Amino acid sequence: MAYNIYGDFQCDKTGGVPTFLCVDWSTHQYWLEPNESLYSDEDMLEQHRKEWFTLGNEKRPFVDYEHLLNQIKNKLNEEAYENCAYQIAADLDIEL
Repeated sequence: MAYNIYGDFQCDKTGGVPTFLCVDWSTHQYWLEPNESLYSDEDMLEQHRKEWFTLGNEKRPFVDYEHLLNQIKNKLNEEAYENCAYQIAADLDIEL
């Protein structure tokens, strides 16, 4: 599955762990992944992934880019929105 990765942010939903937003435009789904480059310990990375799924960070649907941006802003936080919105707009060649 091909998907795009946006931002590098922290939010309460991921316990403050540096996070990326992953978006699969073909299936209209998004999800969060830890910034793996910051982990030197594979066990800690796997532990964080398990905790995230427990918190409900599974793949979530979106209708279009506006819906996706609203989801980011409402379900995550302003930092996530600010770090992802302009990257998404640039990828889609749209203005915010």
